[in-house]
Amino acid sequence: MAHSRLMLDEARRRLGSQDSSIASARSAAGTVLSAAAIGSSFLASEALADHVGVPWLGWIGLASLTMSILCCLRVLLGAVLRISTVAAVYAEESWQALDDDQATAELARILSNRATENDLKIKPLWRWLSAGILATGVSLVAWLLLIGLR
Repeated sequence: MAHSRLMLDEARRRLGSQDSSIASARSAAGTVLSAAAIGSSFLASEALADHVGVPWLGWIGLASLTMSILCCLRVLLGAVLRISTVAAVYAEESWQALDDDQATAELARILSNRATENDLKIKPLWRWLSAGILATGVSLVAWLLLIGLR
């Protein structure tokens, strides 16, 4: 019984830490999205103030800003993890009525499988966030270079 209870507690802990990791990624994506939008709007307006058309550095800035927005939206809209965690909690509530060792072990196995599935989905979210940060940097550098070249 103690072994099953220990496995169950570990699976619950993993799911809880995944929730905080998802929340951190989404918070960071919101921050990057805000920084990209605000920074690019100010710098682009300054960079394009005297130009009739959009120079090639301007197109790079626009493309990078678009990439940054898409990457951040991918992180913010990654609801698959939330569904998986909610399903795991629902499964746990369904099993609460059963108090024997075999039911506890089965519930621990189900929650552990959910946690493992979530682990495989969390890493790409952080990669998308990293790509968004990189694209934001490229966009801001392109606008700054365009300002410096005029």
